[in-house]
Amino acid sequence: MEKGEEPRQALEREIREELGVDVTAGELFDATYYFYPNRPILLLVYRCRILEGLPRPLACRDLRWASPEEMKGLSMPPADEPIRRRLLSGDREFA
Repeated sequence: MEKGEEPRQALEREIREELGVDVTAGELFDATYYFYPNRPILLLVYRCRILEGLPRPLACRDLRWASPEEMKGLSMPPADEPIRRRLLSGDREFA
């Protein structure tokens, strides 16, 4: 987050910069707190709606949609693991 930015604003900006799409960040889907060796992080996950554009990897190496089955085998940072588990749990609140 940049100085003076709210979390939703930061997310919308980061998605625009890294994926080239305009989104609106909606309600909070989940949050997780994780202690990495050098610092703790709070990961906030929001439901987003694409307003304009198609996602493309501008500031990342690769980008693709993954089915729940594919998602099970993807390598993810430890802080993301609780979010993956919730998505794969059948909890359809995120849809």
